[in-house]
Amino acid sequence: MDVAPLDPATRTTEDEAHTRCVDFVRAHARGEVEGLFGPDSLAWEMYREVVTPVSFLSAVLMQMAHPAIAAGVAQHSNFVEDLMGRAYRTSASFYGLLFGALDDVLAGTRKLHKMHRAVRGRVTDRDVPGAGDAYRANDQALLRWVASTVTVAGRASFETFVRPLTAAEREESHRGMILANAAVGVLPEALPETAAGFEAWYQGVLDGPELVVGETARRVVENLRQRPLLYGPLDELATAAFLPPRWRDAFGFRWGAAEQERFDRAVRAIRWGLRVTPAPYRYVIAWHQADARVRRARGERVSPWARAVDGVGRRWRLPTALA
Repeated sequence: MDVAPLDPATRTTEDEAHTRCVDFVRAHARGEVEGLFGPDSLAWEMYREVVTPVSFLSAVLMQMAHPAIAAGVAQHSNFVEDLMGRAYRTSASFYGLLFGALDDVLAGTRKLHKMHRAVRGRVTDRDVPGAGDAYRANDQALLRWVASTVTVAGRASFETFVRPLTAAEREESHRGMILANAAVGVLPEALPETAAGFEAWYQGVLDGPELVVGETARRVVENLRQRPLLYGPLDELATAAFLPPRWRDAFGFRWGAAEQERFDRAVRAIRWGLRVTPAPYRYVIAWHQADARVRRARGERVSPWARAVDGVGRRWRLPTALA
């Protein structure tokens, strides 16, 4: 489908927004070695847990419920057909953002912005409002929605399997979200200042008219059912469990007493597993690599286990490891 060239004024606006995001990240990041957050941050505590990604497929589906995002994914990537490959690459970028050194985070920020310049087109699903409308991946509204779904899903998973956040921690988590979102191009002022404000805005989008499950989103769900991604038969159950009820129905997931009981049993089993597993052994590779990096920079001892895990992450390209 023909798309008009990006006009210079829009290009300038996008580049200026990117520059402001980079400046914000530099001003608020924990440090050059620590990256965005650092060892004692809530963000590292939440996202080092190996169970946090259990909810991320629900975030993917909520992203695809936005017709413009679904169109961009379908037209500019092989995500719909290669769900596994795309998910692994996205996971690696995600953990690099959270646990990488600051220079690596900013390099990823610049790479993402440059890549998004080319992601433009028109909504091709015929069964959605706005069919035929133009979209740009660097549109602030689209960047904000993608990043927000990941934040909501990650927090829900942590609170389901690990522990609930206090009111103060929810505010800290929200501030961390603003910083992390800036690293993927979302202007800080594009998000509400408080956790409560964000939750009200997010719920408003869920209840509003701009989201709809169209042809492309349904293809993603069908591929997920045919080729389980993370946990085999648990994929569909976990995805449905973390979707808002309205969107669970819209995507065609069946959910009743039997599904709820299955999920409750899974939650109990995972919580038990976390309780009996010593803390370092249930954390993702990226956390071990980041912790080792910070300890070396401070002249502190790095445990043999951390050195071994770091070596594994460096030798093989794994989805929860730093590149």
